[in-house]
Amino acid sequence: MTWLKAKAPILFSKVFWGYTLSALAKVTAFYGWLDEGVMDIVAEWVFLVTSVNVVWKGAKKIGENIQK
Repeated sequence: MTWLKAKAPILFSKVFWGYTLSALAKVTAFYGWLDEGVMDIVAEWVFLVTSVNVVWKGAKKIGENIQK
């Protein structure tokens, strides 16, 4: 696991998996593999939660730099 984390750190990123799962839900809805309405809701929810996390981390980092 240490080797994989050193060689492919993107696989351990919550942001990467959030956006990937959101895209997978959109593809699932597009092809009709599961209920389109539900998958659109899931995709939007995962996308928004991931985006809020990205903004939160960025704002926190900027706030820490301003205080120093």
